[in-house]
Parts: sequence; C-alpha cells; structure tokens
Amino acid sequence: MEWKPIAKKLASRAAKRKLAKSVPVLGGLFSLLFVAQKIEEKGAKRGSIDAALDFTPVVGRAKALYEIFGDDVVPPAR
Repeated sequence: MEWKPIAKKLASRAAKRKLAKSVPVLGGLFSLLFVAQKIEEKGAKRGSIDAALDFTPVVGRAKALYEIFGDDVVPPAR
C-alpha cells in the first residue's frame, strides 16, 4: 500500500476543516470593516442592526442568501 494517496487525502481533509472553521471568522471581519458604511447608508440604528446581523455567523449567512435572491432585510431609513 502506497502512502502518498493516504497522506494526500488526510491533508485535504485537514485543509477543508480549517477553511470551514475560518469562514465565519472571515465573514465577521468583513462585516466589521463595513460597519461605518452601513451606518452611513442606513442610519445609526438600522445600520447597527444590519451590521450585527451580518456579524452573527449563521444569521449572517442566512441574511446574505436572502439578500442575494430577495430584498434588503434591514431597508435604509427614509
């Protein structure tokens, strides 16, 4: 039995786990970068709520998917 395919499979599996764990962190960091922009666009209260929803890992993903196919979850102030 050759060790290269087994090592490649284990390394691939480990890399996928690390990437999956880092994705919520990256999403949270990107949402923190755009907090000021959201507050400027939507006002202090609505922008803060929108940024908080984006920062929450599971809720942020669901919100992003909804906004891709639908309208804004937290619309701008009039």
